[in-house]
Amino acid sequence: MGARSFDQRTFTPAVHGFLDRVRAGHPDTPIVLASSILWPGSEDTPGPSDVEFFDDGHVRYYAAGDAADVARGALTMTESRRQLAEVVRVRAASGERIAYLDGLSLYGADDQERYTLPDSLHPDTELYAEIAARFSAAVFGADGLVPRTRLG
Repeated sequence: MGARSFDQRTFTPAVHGFLDRVRAGHPDTPIVLASSILWPGSEDTPGPSDVEFFDDGHVRYYAAGDAADVARGALTMTESRRQLAEVVRVRAASGERIAYLDGLSLYGADDQERYTLPDSLHPDTELYAEIAARFSAAVFGADGLVPRTRLG
């Protein structure tokens, strides 16, 4: 998304390359790969992103690409989540200690009524706290993605 630095063809290899670099220094460390949270109104529209400025000082971020470009390989938030989940599936199947956390479980469609994004993209303080609590429970909770271990 963003400046449209990646597309459907380049995103997955870039993620694998990044993970390979991390693994070179930390071969056994558990990794949780989390996807993006919901971007209301821009989930299925490719980048680039743009910003709208209002007279009252508020701003609104949005995906300004053409949805028709998706058929030609443009990347959307929805597609990036699908690709990240597949990267994790492939790597976990080979025995790597890696798990996927869908960002929509941190902030998704069901959360829009209770929590709004002030600029249509970034959480406010209250939502950041909620996302942190959900992340902590999903990753480090009793049934979390990273198994608990005892040190000592």
